[in-house]
Amino acid sequence: MSNNTVSIINQTTSALSYVNSQVSVSSGSTTTVPYGLLPYLALDPNFISDANGLRIILSDGMNQYTGAAITKYLSTWLASGAPQNSSDPVTFTLAGMGFSTTGNASLNNTTETPVILLANPSNSGINARAMYFYAAPNSTQGIVTVNIYTNPTVSANGTAVTPVNNLVSASAPLSSMNLYGGPTISANGTKRLTVVTNAGADASLFNFAQTAILAPGNTMLMTVTVGNIGLLSSVNTYFYLQWVEA
Repeated sequence: MSNNTVSIINQTTSALSYVNSQVSVSSGSTTTVPYGLLPYLALDPNFISDANGLRIILSDGMNQYTGAAITKYLSTWLASGAPQNSSDPVTFTLAGMGFSTTGNASLNNTTETPVILLANPSNSGINARAMYFYAAPNSTQGIVTVNIYTNPTVSANGTAVTPVNNLVSASAPLSSMNLYGGPTISANGTKRLTVVTNAGADASLFNFAQTAILAPGNTMLMTVTVGNIGLLSSVNTYFYLQWVEA
């Protein structure tokens, strides 16, 4: 076992599930999870209940913990506060809760173009928080504007896109969000953020506080506009969106 992981050993004849179903342990089996997930397990009442009820064993490869010893072991991971108050993307990536998508579009200076629609299903049971936006033109003349809206009026979802888990692992969880490229929008909704680049540069944001947290049943729209393209009829623009599901 890697020194960056711990194992959860299911002592029961039933499947167990934690952290909004992102960690599951089949009957009588063992599941390995990254250390980054420990703060979330420490705050999961079902996990703590199973630990205290001797339904599980936690192993770090050197020692095995049962009962109250699991709670004591996990307490070290809460020393700096609840993990959902963190803005550290590494923590979420290690926990398998970070997702992203990329794309490109050929844009002109007269059109604000919807490029990504992120929808949180009403039955997901989790929130999504945009962490990082990026857009860049392939021309030094282009100035890119990225706008983020919530709850737009959607005429057509567009093309379904599979989100990528930022944790490169065969066991990385799948996203609970519905993601679409090139949606058709009749009204943009509530504007949450505008980021403007310098010519030929990128536009980026890395701050939870400036964006909305997407609760179940809500949607987020990312649009891109390119201006100052001179004699060019259009500029190919590349964009990126990263979010956390917790």
